[in-house]
Amino acid sequence: MGRIMMKKAVKIGIGAIALLSVCIIILCVFFPPSGKSSSQSDYPVLEDSPFAISRDLEFPRYVTSSDLIVDATVRQVLPEMSEVYVPEEGSPEQKIQEQQGLGDYVFEHRPIELEIHDVWTGSVDSPTLTLRIPAAEYQSVPDFQPGDRLIFFLSYVQGIYYLSDPRGGLYYVAFDDKVYPTFLFETIKEYSGKKVGDFKRDVQGAWAQKDTPPEP
Repeated sequence: MGRIMMKKAVKIGIGAIALLSVCIIILCVFFPPSGKSSSQSDYPVLEDSPFAISRDLEFPRYVTSSDLIVDATVRQVLPEMSEVYVPEEGSPEQKIQEQQGLGDYVFEHRPIELEIHDVWTGSVDSPTLTLRIPAAEYQSVPDFQPGDRLIFFLSYVQGIYYLSDPRGGLYYVAFDDKVYPTFLFETIKEYSGKKVGDFKRDVQGAWAQKDTPPEP
């Protein structure tokens, strides 16, 4: 009799544990613990430099004006560098330089090395690339730290990657795979809090219209 009662008690105990586990899972799914969901307030919203001349574009314009859009993580932030800018032979910049008798232009920038997780638009041959932030844009970008994951809208000029537009082409990626713009204004605020997959579809949908002629 004692053994039978013990077996019943064990079965009841196992059943209670299983029921409790199911209840915990349901509660976690439908009522997630506080602090487990990201929000725009978790990420700094940047402001324009008082010397910046900028205007808000429609979101598709930020997409189509880019050469490459990637989901990437900051590997390292390199020390500031200075280089002499040499315009391409025959380029408008070279003609202006010659006509106005301008000397060499010293280009100051901060290199940011990125590890690419996913290429959304365009193409790149390497899993890493170096983004250059010109000194004039230091106030228009976050304080990049190794491990930061963002969506980068990039331009490719003479073998160098730049942000196509810091105001509408840079998005934080949160731990729960939601994206948040670094600048928040009317034409892009609807993308704040979107899941990465949904945002990727929006980007690729806009990119598909890049070479489509406008309707008459």
